[in-house]
Amino acid sequence: MEKDAILHEVEIEYSRLCDEFGGITGKIPFSTAVDEFGVPYIRIVAQNELYLSARDRGAISMNKLATSPSEFARLLYEFVRKASAARRP
Repeated sequence: MEKDAILHEVEIEYSRLCDEFGGITGKIPFSTAVDEFGVPYIRIVAQNELYLSARDRGAISMNKLATSPSEFARLLYEFVRKASAARRP
């Protein structure tokens, strides 16, 4: 399966989770563009190897693995939900 199709599958499942559980927007707040300043990004190696990664000054500072698009969507949802909750006063 092509990376764009895998990402589309993740986006659909992420949006479904947002609709079902609420609390956050239905759009994934990360891209596949690598940022060297610690901003998380999506890295798709294969349909069964998806990462939420971050790099800081050239070194990987986070590398969370999921083995399916639906598992990855849940990982993204939980990551964003926890980050949103941490920002609330």
